[in-house]
Amino acid sequence: MREVREETGLRVTDGLRLYARQELPAENRVKHYFCAPTRARQRDIVLGEGAALVFLSADEVRDGRPYTPGTAQMLTDFLASPQYAELTALAATD
Repeated sequence: MREVREETGLRVTDGLRLYARQELPAENRVKHYFCAPTRARQRDIVLGEGAALVFLSADEVRDGRPYTPGTAQMLTDFLASPQYAELTALAATD
């Protein structure tokens, strides 16, 4: 939650959940994917540490953008998951 605040200026109020852990032996890395409901928009983001961050629709996520290794598949899986459906419903009711 601290890292989200530092990188985006957003506060996670409903808890951050670990969605998946992905081992990338070829990269000698392990990536962790977290999720939380939000109604934030691009204008709400205050970038920290010079990183680029954009909000995308589900269709934009799958439009062939370049991602780090393993991320495209992880995002595709997440968009088809019950967790995504739940978070979408929570964000719509806030």
